[in-house]
Amino acid sequence: MKKIIYLVFISLLAFTSCKKDGGSPTETNTNPNNITDPPLAPTLVVPADSGTGISIQCTFSWYPSKGAEKYNLEIATDSFFTNKIIERTGLKVSSLLISGFAFSTRYYWRVNATNSSGTSSFSPIRNFATADSLLQFTSISGKVTNSLNEPIQGAKVYTVPTTTTVYSDSTGYYLIKNISGGSYALFSEKEGYNKYIANIYAAEGLAVGQNITMIVLGAITPCPGTPTVSYEGKTYNTVQIGSQCWMKENLNVGTMITGGSSQTNNGTTEKYCYENKTVNCDNFGALYEWNEAMQYSLSPGSKGICPTGWHIPTKEELKLLSALAENSSTALREVGQGTGTNTSGFSALLAGYRYDYIHFYNFGEHAAFWSSTEYIATDAFYLGLRRGYSVVDLGAANKVMGFSVRCLKD
Repeated sequence: MKKIIYLVFISLLAFTSCKKDGGSPTETNTNPNNITDPPLAPTLVVPADSGTGISIQCTFSWYPSKGAEKYNLEIATDSFFTNKIIERTGLKVSSLLISGFAFSTRYYWRVNATNSSGTSSFSPIRNFATADSLLQFTSISGKVTNSLNEPIQGAKVYTVPTTTTVYSDSTGYYLIKNISGGSYALFSEKEGYNKYIANIYAAEGLAVGQNITMIVLGAITPCPGTPTVSYEGKTYNTVQIGSQCWMKENLNVGTMITGGSSQTNNGTTEKYCYENKTVNCDNFGALYEWNEAMQYSLSPGSKGICPTGWHIPTKEELKLLSALAENSSTALREVGQGTGTNTSGFSALLAGYRYDYIHFYNFGEHAAFWSSTEYIATDAFYLGLRRGYSVVDLGAANKVMGFSVRCLKD
């Protein structure tokens, strides 16, 4: 019986342990209590570095650090943090709304992470300047419709961070008003429909328009106006999941090379087929190293090997897909793929992956999809699905791994 290799996070996210069965690159997220090292320093998200005109009521957020149990946030008026005005310790969240800043003032902020094994170094310092006048409020509005563009009345619409909950009227119109600028997740819910989620950035003083298309619960529909995509001699179906338009099948483009060879930047798109059998590429899609999939770009959201008008999803776009599926691996997997129900329409196949320079693992057991977002120089984020597990894995893996690729419409 083949050994199945587990991905276990250490400080550099190396693959170091082996088990007899059930292994997966997605294992990085399934053992939160086995902490042996301090967490890595968090990566700051908002406010943007050197940002200006920032509200005096501001949301601070950062990417969670693997293995972190708590976070410490410091805000000061100098880059040496000798004059700290805010110090929040023991935070169990990675986003915090803070008010009371002065107008026309520059602030500096940083975050570190802790667990039972120690404390990380601080993140790189960011700074921002607050607005020089009273806060200008903004609004989010739009129309809630079904896939036939018919208005939906009584849909519950709200944001996170929390603002005001509203309901669409008889024309489908909704309006969330008098909110401060910043980043929000916009939600819409109604009985009989799948939950809708979209990421919104609201600039102060500028109204945001966001129409919402809700899909009947259990219904799987192609993307409006783009039911199929023809690319490199193959036809791919599409599926609309919330605000996202996905290819419904794994990408299969390029020339097959054996699992014992490395994909290189030689002007030819190269692919792996599981166990070096072309029939597996035909039925389950091809497997690609991260650099080959990205066509040697390092920019999140790059087109990579996708057709024009499509791109390899970012980490945040994969997180949104997971949220739209209620973080359910079962909902994302095709019927027949373990306990897959495919209620999302994503139709994921457990295509396995290429682990190292010769071996393939976990066909029919695991699926892993590259994001276009790096974690560190040698690793990138991915979304993983696993037979027998109901939750979605969002982790990072070495770029030489051969994973599946799904394209997302621009």
